Amino acid sequence: MSPHDGPGLPERSLEQLFPFGLVLDGDGLIRRCGPSLRKLLKRDLAGAALGEVLSIRRPVGLVCSRQTLEPLARSGKLVVAQVHGTQCVLRGQLAALDDERHFVLAASPWLQDTSQLQALGLKLADFAAHDSLHESLIALQSARSALDDAQGLAAALEARGKDLRSAVARAEEAGRAKMAFLAMMSHEIRTPMNGIRSMLDLLDRTELDSEQRECVDVLRGSSDSLLTLVNDILDLSKIEAGRIELERIAFDPGALVGQTVRMFAQSASDRGIALRVQCQAGLPQAVAGDPTRVRQVVSNLLTNALKFTARGSVDVSVRARADAGGRERIEIEVRDTGCGVPPAALERIFDVFSQGDSSTTRTHGGTGLGLAICRRLARLMDGDVTLERTSAEGSTFRFWCLLERVAPLEVRAALPVRVDVSQSAVRGMRVLVAEDNPVNRVIAARLLAKLGVEADVVEDGACAVERARSGEYQAILLDLHMPVCDGREALQRIRAEERERGATPVKVLAFSADVISARDTGPGAASFDGSISKPVGIEDLHAALAQCRAAASTSGEAA
Repeated sequence: MSPHDGPGLPERSLEQLFPFGLVLDGDGLIRRCGPSLRKLLKRDLAGAALGEVLSIRRPVGLVCSRQTLEPLARSGKLVVAQVHGTQCVLRGQLAALDDERHFVLAASPWLQDTSQLQALGLKLADFAAHDSLHESLIALQSARSALDDAQGLAAALEARGKDLRSAVARAEEAGRAKMAFLAMMSHEIRTPMNGIRSMLDLLDRTELDSEQRECVDVLRGSSDSLLTLVNDILDLSKIEAGRIELERIAFDPGALVGQTVRMFAQSASDRGIALRVQCQAGLPQAVAGDPTRVRQVVSNLLTNALKFTARGSVDVSVRARADAGGRERIEIEVRDTGCGVPPAALERIFDVFSQGDSSTTRTHGGTGLGLAICRRLARLMDGDVTLERTSAEGSTFRFWCLLERVAPLEVRAALPVRVDVSQSAVRGMRVLVAEDNPVNRVIAARLLAKLGVEADVVEDGACAVERARSGEYQAILLDLHMPVCDGREALQRIRAEERERGATPVKVLAFSADVISARDTGPGAASFDGSISKPVGIEDLHAALAQCRAAASTSGEAA
């Protein structure tokens, strides 16, 4: 047989089955070579010795002879060989052909990565279709492609994550800037409002003729409208920023609603509108919650009902039922015989700055903030505000919230009542006031004098700290924004000096137009005992100081 003659294996079969295979005779001479191996070496290997083409790595020390090839073929052991002149390593097995005079080395390149194909000048088509390596290479190529896609996606997600983190940081910074701006605006707007409202309060308590009384009433109504607008904007901003803090105070829900309705009685009577309130039998006498916010929601619903009712009536009903969680579900319903809510406005009636009639020719004023604020406040109290019915004959709004039932003895007054200054419960108190605004200093002094309170008024926190060392005051009122030493710093210094002297802490109230940050004193810092927001009314001032006096008396008795 000539060197170019092969065994009885058809050449086509060799190409299809073993494109990198070799047919050897018993002496280790190559009789036939697979097409892909010829392509790799760029020459025909027939007649060459196996050692001239491959460097056998395994089995170690293999010498090509029939005596070594036959046992290797029977063992089925792995053969690993380096192709001379290339980086290609073949792995396969040696098998004896049927004529028992020839052997076939069925091998394929051992590749770690599909990128090696290009380096060797090979393609997937150079491998046998049935070859497990061929299938592995296809899977490897798919996996590599999927990995590249995944890495690209991961990089895109990381970039997106950085963008989102940056956007969140910018939003948080914008939120802080917004709250700082609102705090400043709250202070700047409420400071002159305090002058207007407090002076009107003082003026109203003097002897006035009918014309003067009318002027005072007009001024009071206008200042009330402006203050309502300012409060609505600030409330909405605080809710959106998560800065609303609900109090837990015991109050009588029926009494609170009744008092709130009576605030609107004169206005309704003047317009010929019947205003009625009905409380369900068995209504809890006391629940714990935030009466100020409950009253705010009810007042807003009443304001809207009266605003949109030209004739007829406004009816308020209060009922309660036990909730599954052990709390009381307080439901307050306001029904009117007004114009109703237009169908087109039903979906947006609770949206911010939305009104039933937003045209420039509308007959009713307002910003469209009231219902949006009411709903958000109600949801903070685990409740809601809903529109139950509307038609051309009127609307029905329902406000409900979940409140804890408490003992009636814990109930406090829900609304400050008009103070008879001759019967002031704070007469004779000594109070220190720190206020940098000269108008507000005059107002504070006059209001306190009306209540029979002896007041010392200073212009900054440093003076307040110095005066407080005397220990002769039953209450200290500190404005938050003052030069030299602001209210918060003054509070910390007063408390520190009290601890050093072993003195009983005096009641210190935040007395400020900054209603947004009046309670913020920082982590670990002393807190104010309460706050009086400007513009301040004589009733609010009296109520706050009365609580200070009562608390001081209680602590004195306990001592």
